[in-house]
Order: sequence, then structure tokens, then C-alpha cells
Amino acid sequence: MPDQSQPFRALISASNLYRRKLCPGSAKAEEGLPEFSPSAAQRQGTDLHAKEYDEESSRDELKAGEKRALEKNKRMTEDFIRQTFLSLEIADPGPCRVFKEREFFLSDESGDPVYPAVPGHTDEVHWYPQHKIVFVFDSKFGRKPVQKAEMNYQLRLYFVMVQDEIGGERIFCAIRQPYLKSPEDFHSVEYITSEHAEASRREILQIIAECSKPDAKRIPSIDACTYCRAQGTARCPESRQFLRQVSRQHILALHPPTLEAMATDIIAAENVIEAWYDRMQFIAETYPELLQHYGLGFTQYTDSVRNIAAAYGKLAPFFDSERNTSSYDGFLRFVTNCCKLSVPKMRNYLIKHHSMTEDDAYALIVRELGVQHEGEDPIEGALIFSKPKKRMLVKTTKERS
Repeated sequence: MPDQSQPFRALISASNLYRRKLCPGSAKAEEGLPEFSPSAAQRQGTDLHAKEYDEESSRDELKAGEKRALEKNKRMTEDFIRQTFLSLEIADPGPCRVFKEREFFLSDESGDPVYPAVPGHTDEVHWYPQHKIVFVFDSKFGRKPVQKAEMNYQLRLYFVMVQDEIGGERIFCAIRQPYLKSPEDFHSVEYITSEHAEASRREILQIIAECSKPDAKRIPSIDACTYCRAQGTARCPESRQFLRQVSRQHILALHPPTLEAMATDIIAAENVIEAWYDRMQFIAETYPELLQHYGLGFTQYTDSVRNIAAAYGKLAPFFDSERNTSSYDGFLRFVTNCCKLSVPKMRNYLIKHHSMTEDDAYALIVRELGVQHEGEDPIEGALIFSKPKKRMLVKTTKERS
């Protein structure tokens, strides 16, 4: 049998089928994106899978806990197979064929391979042809409990694939998590081919069909987003707000001592963010052609009134129209707040009481009061001083060529 220890990468596979069910749009969102760099825990899991695949390889470099994990997996496997045959009152299991790190592919109802290919990379398969019984084992070397076997879509897809290629009337699929304690360390589900095969296949094909739709929905959740390569990117804007909410909820749930212990890291992160923003803003101002996705936003201005009394005097006719109306009290309140007179307040007043548009109200204020722009020659009688704000770094809507 050829070495199949390196799994085939696909947008939809046994290992991500549950995520695709939760968020059908994640398949298209992840298309073409690079794989995450493996964490230390993931690298450890890969190394232990390799040792489990090749039992003859040296284990001298492994830590004592890693050796115990591999030994426990072997023991749980042997115990489960023995107990299963005892419960079925089978005294002689007969010959057994063992497949390790075996890749299977999904077929449709007609027996034709599904395209694009949907693979499933099993860790260990034991086939007892005399009784048409198959055992499928999947090893998880993480410390976090995974979905129970009876609800696990990875095992469900393994069942359908193994049944197509190997056969078997009864297929037992199990998850081994040697770093957990009993009963979390081992759980299994039994599939009866005649009862479960076609229903399971239809459900899986329906998940794939949903993912294939051009308008497949992206539905962020903890389980859907955790290992998704599109999380927090422009490919999945829905996940950005969701992840912000989750992060906020997580922070709010922490105890004060834990929050306090994070202070050094938070301050360091704040400094990194500030430095990144300043550098990006400098590049956007000086060498905008170097940036593909970011640039400076439109120039905005801060308008301040130099002489409030003079400004009010010039605009009094527009405010005096309120004296003979039922809103005269409102006018008095406006005069009371005259010390806080600003261009936005004047504009909003004209919009509200004179049915003006925002542009018309601003044009009237500029015409009546005059505007002096920073850096330009002085304008006699101008009562508004206009100063440009610092342009903000923004995400551009279109990629630069």
C-alpha cells in the first residue's frame, strides 16, 4: 500500500465538514488562502500521529507523557475491539486487516466520486471480513474535548467512505483522546450499513451542495470561526464584528487578578498598534503607491467661530423669526447657549427651523460669516476659521493596480 501519511488538502473534507455545515460560505471564503502556521500543540500532534503510524520508529526523543499517550491509545483500541466482540458473543473474530493513515474519498449515490474530491484521512482502520465488521479510529492529541462520536461529522463521513470502499455490515467509529481522563478519553458510535449509510450520505451531500451555492451564507460562530482561515479578513466581514464581540465578552468575564496580570502584554500590544498606525499613515502620505489596500481618507475640516457675538449678530435675522412663534422658549434656550455657538449647531438649527438641506445651511453660514482657511491670505471680516484635520488611514474600496 502506498504511503498516505500526508493527507490531501481540500476545501471540503472529513476534518472540516462540521465547520462547513455550520457556515456553508466558509468554503468559498477560505479558497486560495494559505494554511495557518502550525502551533506548538499542532506540531506535537503531527509528530505523535507519525509515531503512531510507524510503530517501529524510535521513540527515544519523546517525552514520558507522549509515550504514555501512544501506549494508552493502543490499549484503548485493543480493549474496545475485545469488548465489542464479547458483547456481540463472537468468540473467534477471525483474520484482521489493519490500515493506518489511509485516505478515502466520498462517492455519490451512483457510486461515482464526488467532484471536487472530498477526502477523509483515517488514522487507523481494522477490518474483520469474516464477520463484516470494521473499526475506525481517529486520534486527537489535544487537551480540549471534541464533539461526541454520535454527533461527530468527521466520523460520519469516515463511515460512508469506508463502507463504500471496504464494505462491512457494522462499522464502529471511535475517537481516542489519550490526554483526557475517562470517559472523555474514548467515545464511539456504531453504524449499521443497511440503516444508516444512505441517510448519512444524503446529509453529507446536502452540506456540500449548500457550500457550492454562489450565495452560500457565512454564519460566524465559535465552532465555525476558530480554525477558519478567513476569520477576521475581508473575505468574511461577518466574522469581524462577531470576533470583536467574543473578545469583548471574554475580557469582561475575566477576574480582576487575571486582568491585572495582562497589563504588560496589553500595553505592549497598544504600543505595537500605535507604531503600526503611525508608520502606515506616513507611507500613505509620502509613498501612497506602495500600499495596495490602504490609503488616506478625504480631508475634513474643523471650523471654529472666532467672534461668537459678531456671528450671532449676522445670523440674528434667521433666529429672530422665532420670536413670534410658539417655539420662542426654544429660541431663548438657543441664546442662553450662545457661548457654545458652533458651525454644526448653527447648521442644525437652520435645518430644523428653516427646512434647509445640510448643504444649503452650510452655504448660508459661509456666505454670511465668511471663512478663513489656515495657511491662506487673511480675509477681512471672516468669522469662521477652518483648519484641516489629520487625514485618517482607511481601507480602500478598490485594489490599486
